[in-house]
Amino acid sequence: MAPEQVEGRIDDIDGRSDIFSFGATVYEMLTGKKAFEGKSAASVMSKIMQVDPPAISSLDPPGKSLPPALDRVVKKCLAKEQDDRWQSARDLHDNLEWIKDAASQIGMPDSLEAKSATPAWKLALPWAVAAILSIAVGFAVWMLRTPAPQPSVARLQIGLPATQPLGDLTRPAIAVSPDATRIAYVARDGATKRLFIRELDTGETRALPGTEGAGQPFFSPDGLWLGFYSDDAKLKKVAIAGGLPIVLCIVNPDLRGATWTDQGTIIFNSVSGPSVEGLNKVSASGGNPEPLTAIDSVAGEIRHVWPQLLPGGTAILFTIQAAGADGSSETRRIAVQNLQTGKRTILINGGTYGRYLNSGHLVYFHDDSLMAAPFDLRQLEISGDSVPVLTGITAYTPDGGPQISISEDGFLAYIPGESYAPEGTLVWVDRQGVSQPVGVPSRPYSFPRLSPDNRSIALGIDNAIWVYSIQQRSFSRLTFGDTREATSDSALPVWSPDGKKLVFGRAGDGTPNNPFWKAADGSGTEERLARSDILQSPRSWSPDGNTIASRSTAPDTGLDIWLLPLAGDRKLIPFLRTRFNESAPQFSPDGKWMVYISDVSGRTEIYVQPFPGGPGKWQVSNDGGGAPVWARNGELFYYNGKEMKVVQTKTSPTFSASTPEVLFEGEYVEVGAGRPNYDVTSDGQRFIMVQDNQQSTAATQINVVLNWFEELKQKVPVK
Repeated sequence: MAPEQVEGRIDDIDGRSDIFSFGATVYEMLTGKKAFEGKSAASVMSKIMQVDPPAISSLDPPGKSLPPALDRVVKKCLAKEQDDRWQSARDLHDNLEWIKDAASQIGMPDSLEAKSATPAWKLALPWAVAAILSIAVGFAVWMLRTPAPQPSVARLQIGLPATQPLGDLTRPAIAVSPDATRIAYVARDGATKRLFIRELDTGETRALPGTEGAGQPFFSPDGLWLGFYSDDAKLKKVAIAGGLPIVLCIVNPDLRGATWTDQGTIIFNSVSGPSVEGLNKVSASGGNPEPLTAIDSVAGEIRHVWPQLLPGGTAILFTIQAAGADGSSETRRIAVQNLQTGKRTILINGGTYGRYLNSGHLVYFHDDSLMAAPFDLRQLEISGDSVPVLTGITAYTPDGGPQISISEDGFLAYIPGESYAPEGTLVWVDRQGVSQPVGVPSRPYSFPRLSPDNRSIALGIDNAIWVYSIQQRSFSRLTFGDTREATSDSALPVWSPDGKKLVFGRAGDGTPNNPFWKAADGSGTEERLARSDILQSPRSWSPDGNTIASRSTAPDTGLDIWLLPLAGDRKLIPFLRTRFNESAPQFSPDGKWMVYISDVSGRTEIYVQPFPGGPGKWQVSNDGGGAPVWARNGELFYYNGKEMKVVQTKTSPTFSASTPEVLFEGEYVEVGAGRPNYDVTSDGQRFIMVQDNQQSTAATQINVVLNWFEELKQKVPVK
């Protein structure tokens, strides 16, 4: 160990630390003696910090036969201060080559060289020259992968390029492989987020092709595959060695947690249909999901998230999201369920993201801290008090998902930071990207929609719809109801053309989101407009007031676009239902065209086609895009990464569109390609947007703790 390693100065460890270790190795090769000797590890470390080994030339035999230059090279390797050592393995290699070449050309005096034997340094030096470059790297690999007789806890940081920061921290963004040889993480590569693999033994980082829009990575038990959720509402897997991703099944966009079992199944929390909120399982080869748990609505359960199958495969650990006693707040509790008997036991009240560890602990997240308690795997019960064991973890508070991953043998990785809520500032933004606050307090705003007369803003706050009067500078709440029936889409309002009503999605009565409406002034009650067993979330209202376009999620076709005629029996009918994903429908100002997004080309692009039908389809975007909004002045806007783009359109006598142009870039809260989190005034001159308060500085660091179980056992002993 170099001095900086002995002292645990993780930030200072670099290639010069390996040069110190190489110098100690060469010292022993040349002299037959260790550079630092002692009766115990502690005494050896003490000498590393305080004592310089004797000069090689002072040792006899065979030291006196060495050239002075070689003595100086090794001494420089063993300097206590890093700045006094060779600064690179290349410099060291070149000096050893120079000594070898000089010795072979000049030769050594006979008086200093025994004729009966070749000097030890001449035998050792060629091997040192040949080995230096590989040893410098190989020592680091050996340190990482060779088990020590007495494991010690070590901390270090993995820095990511500033151009590829971690992406979408509202969902788990990192995963450690079961054997702790690599870390998978989600990062932004330009305007696109995708999966990356970091090899821990070599430091190599590479992107996984075809994983654009990925999130929530998780490894297979053998570490050869990586499962993930994709923004096109699909659960997928991709081979670590390479190849394109494979679709496993359709899932709900609100997926929160998935785990790959050694039984060849993947357990996750969210599908479309009546069993949307319980846990489900699907074959790791793909297929139709099957329900695994069901929510207990009588007990106030909203949904089950963050599953983990316990060793033995007969019980599952998960988090229950439930309504609070007042019906307006939400609580979380960690439960375990015996899959053979169906018995469910609450382990922790007020905790989330529970994980069983091979150390015999249950860890979970509570009040910005990772907590740990002894866990009896046989009895499926907590067997001791909970203790905080780690703080400073980035976490997204609404869903309780901390950015942390732990391997089977105690390799811990996490993204440093704090818990945060998705609060933002409501701002006006002009076409040059200059923003001005609306003048209201920061809150978790979502989906702001301008009324047809531009005098009011309907928007979501905590899964409820509110209306803000721009003139009166006041809020009024539009929707109430039981939070057990609320989803993120429940806070996505759509104005009627005359500005008198708002339509939105609402779950309840045994169905997922279905269209409801209510008077915009808050009078009267909510009215259900249709009933469907598959999710239907309203997105746009035709200018003539006769039709509502919705985004749908179906188990067999994924994301589709459906229409709800408001006349007659109000029967839902499909508009676009294919094996590809179509979403984000928006009627044109004249009501004769529909803009939407689709992944038919392999990535999400913006398309337009006639409404209610007819030949022709036009691709509007040219390098990906989402969240389209068709302004009443005829301009079409959409988002691509952090860029707001504009397209000039003509809809008569046929459709035509200009080349997209970038208007501005900015740090604004993004929700997804299918759910615009902004709106534009009638004249197209100003945008109402939500400015990001939490993540103006992109995260570019992953913290790692080696042998963390040793520390955990000291803080929380287990029997």
